[in-house]
Amino acid sequence: MAIPDAQAEAGNSCCKLGAFFRNRKIVLVLFIAAFALKLFMVLTAKGVAADGCAYLWLAKALPKMPSPYYPHYPPFLPILTRLFSYIFGDVELSGRMVSLFLGSLTVFPLFFLVKDIFDRKVAALTVFFYIIHPYLLQASAEVLTEATYFFLLTSIAYLAWVGIQRKKVFLFVPIGILLLLISMTRWEGLLPTFVVTGWLWLYRIRTIRKEWRWKLAASAICLGLLVIFASIFMVLFHQSPARLIRIRTNRVKANFLYGEDFYEPGLAPYLKIAQRMPRRLLLNFPDALQGLAKSYYPAFLIFLPFGLIKRKRLPRFRLGEAYILSFIMPRYLAFSANIPINDRYLYAFIPMALSWAAVGFWEIDERFSEWGPVQGKASARHWSFLTSSIIILAILGACLPRGLRPIRAHRAWQKEVGRWLKENSGLAEFTIASQKPQEAFYAGAGFHRVTWGSYEDIMLKARSAGADFLIVDRKFDRICPDFWNKLNPQDLELVSHPLAKIDEHAKIYRLKYPAQDNSKPGSQ
Repeated sequence: MAIPDAQAEAGNSCCKLGAFFRNRKIVLVLFIAAFALKLFMVLTAKGVAADGCAYLWLAKALPKMPSPYYPHYPPFLPILTRLFSYIFGDVELSGRMVSLFLGSLTVFPLFFLVKDIFDRKVAALTVFFYIIHPYLLQASAEVLTEATYFFLLTSIAYLAWVGIQRKKVFLFVPIGILLLLISMTRWEGLLPTFVVTGWLWLYRIRTIRKEWRWKLAASAICLGLLVIFASIFMVLFHQSPARLIRIRTNRVKANFLYGEDFYEPGLAPYLKIAQRMPRRLLLNFPDALQGLAKSYYPAFLIFLPFGLIKRKRLPRFRLGEAYILSFIMPRYLAFSANIPINDRYLYAFIPMALSWAAVGFWEIDERFSEWGPVQGKASARHWSFLTSSIIILAILGACLPRGLRPIRAHRAWQKEVGRWLKENSGLAEFTIASQKPQEAFYAGAGFHRVTWGSYEDIMLKARSAGADFLIVDRKFDRICPDFWNKLNPQDLELVSHPLAKIDEHAKIYRLKYPAQDNSKPGSQ
């Protein structure tokens, strides 16, 4: 009996080794495809988002933090951008390369997580959908936190899944570090800490008397590393944990209490928030759901019902699906209380949720193979291949034209304005007043944000900030309806420039400072 057992064990080892190499080939091909598409997006990018300017200013300011422009932005993306700038030089390119590398590396944890929960076919297709998803493709070449968040969230989900399922305490060392990094990437990155801790203790809760020791050890390692390193980073980048907590709580209170006195001492502001939270969740739930469906993208949304309802190929609802859902729902509920929000804030839900679209695809494929002709030249296998190929081509046709558009092409004029002012302003240092920071970023200038107000208010604030130029775009009348009626040549001088296309988007004005006005350094 020993020989057959040895042969069986050898056979199992060979099967596992073969599966390992097959998985490695699949995931490497997918990684190369993801990297190539995202590199194309980086090379064709035309501009940067407003938040991207904030992160790039923070990267330039390192190691001095926080930035005078955006004191509340999380520091991890600026840190990575600063490190990449030692390789790539240009800070904007460095920020895009951070997103490119981490967005491409997301392929690995996403593939193995979905493979463990479903199977290899679903995992490969999920990653393929992730690669060609138009919004995720563009986000992976932006100077924004989305791609970094994708990678960290998916890595945490995979490592925690393996660690909890197989009782691997040592895996909670990298999990603790990743939980810190994700909380430094986006402030809602604190939510995965509660999800991981909850699964650690609730999984196999009936056997907790036997397993509490390893659960306690894993929790202590994970949360201990998180607290220790978080304290160090908070002290380094925000002076003190109390300051960081105060910044975040003030932003939450401002969101819920609007113009009310949210500096009121005691628990009164928090009691008001607790009273208003359920109503806001209920009222905003449909809008948030609509935004989530839009972010999922119609080409994949049509497969979702087949991936969730009346499945034949994978009929039973799996525990791993509840696991994926647990990473989605807390963040979804948190955002439901903050409507209106930008659609890109919902993108972090999508990579793991695409697994249900992949399940739906294979469900449709299997049903087509049952309905198709199985006699003569067309076998069931050939029919299945034909139908799945047609569907894949249709998905590519729906996704790639949208996903491969140049990033921020509508912001290209701001780059031109900034670079032209940098070369032709005649000033070594100057400040630009504008609704958006892009012009100031590309000009290497100081920035003063123009907010809603009357003509007199805008001029007073711009002069108080020492602004040299004012950028007036086509939407300027939304924040200052009386601007064009009250425009005074004694206040503003139109700057002539050779950039004909710029006049379609905005006009550049030089601020004049009266002789008695000493708000501008150097004025007489």
